[in-house]
Amino acid sequence: MARFTRWICGFLCLGAPNAWAQTDAERAEDLFTQGVSLMKEGNFGDACSLIRDSYQLDPRTGTLFTLADCFANSGKIYSAILHYNEFLALSSQAAPGPQAKQKERIRAAEEQRKRLTPLVPTLTLVLASEAPAGTELWLDEVPVPPHALGLARMIDPGDHTITLKIPDGYVRRDQVAFSAGQRSRLILAA
Repeated sequence: MARFTRWICGFLCLGAPNAWAQTDAERAEDLFTQGVSLMKEGNFGDACSLIRDSYQLDPRTGTLFTLADCFANSGKIYSAILHYNEFLALSSQAAPGPQAKQKERIRAAEEQRKRLTPLVPTLTLVLASEAPAGTELWLDEVPVPPHALGLARMIDPGDHTITLKIPDGYVRRDQVAFSAGQRSRLILAA
């Protein structure tokens, strides 16, 4: 009897997790549902994270559109535009049947992109001429390549970290806030 009980327990205990495991699509659906629920509550930060995770597990154009909407509602308008652009590109490659189903979303994405674009802040980073050779600039923990210096880049409104790293080891970090529509040019000196 003890042997039979151990066999049953082993079968149930080892087999059960596999029987109840979710597929990526099922997990993505759960994350999406939770994210949309949080959007309705106005908790866009957590909502956008869950919807982004859902899209990474199961990349569907409808999820991408909802992620763009989430970013737009959270004030991350540049992120929203990037995701609307990706949604529109994917939708344009779809077969006519699925494309027709997305017609309303395509129209909404185009309108949102048009409305939000003038509101996106731009930032131009420039190194002062006296900066030592090899000086590096970082924006939000991402290196700014030398060829991008002096060029305007679109960013989300809000706080951003600008880091200046000089070859002798000196590092300076500044928090800078940008508002919607702001155009900024920063010349950074060591």
